[in-house]
Amino acid sequence: MCTKLATVALFFLAGCSLSCPEPMGTQHVLLFVTPLGSQTDGAQMEITIPQHYDTSDRVHSCTAWNFDFDNTQIEATGQGSLTVVAAERIPTSDLSWKAGGYRMVVECHLPAGADEASDMISVRVVRDGQTLYADEWVQLCKRQ
Repeated sequence: MCTKLATVALFFLAGCSLSCPEPMGTQHVLLFVTPLGSQTDGAQMEITIPQHYDTSDRVHSCTAWNFDFDNTQIEATGQGSLTVVAAERIPTSDLSWKAGGYRMVVECHLPAGADEASDMISVRVVRDGQTLYADEWVQLCKRQ
């Protein structure tokens, strides 16, 4: 009986964790919300780093993330095939879930002969020269 209960509990917990998506960076400091799928060579994609992020619903109680982005700036750089072409704060007056977060536009250019690459985007959120948050995101880019 205990084994069956443990199995059911493990299954339930695994199902619950799948219901609370948290797209954490490699250092598990910031959240990176991207479109589904990979980026294509030569295309741009928007990545959002939300100030507030909560995926709770009536059934699942998920972690609510709140970052202190007031009076901060973002520093974002791409490596390898990735270039950050824009990085800016989204106004707190924005009516969407993105309000107060950061928006990055990332472009991918694969080197000749490469069909895909997984490269890093490094991000720092700073206030008065001090790093508040630093994280990295690995983004896949493929030829069409």
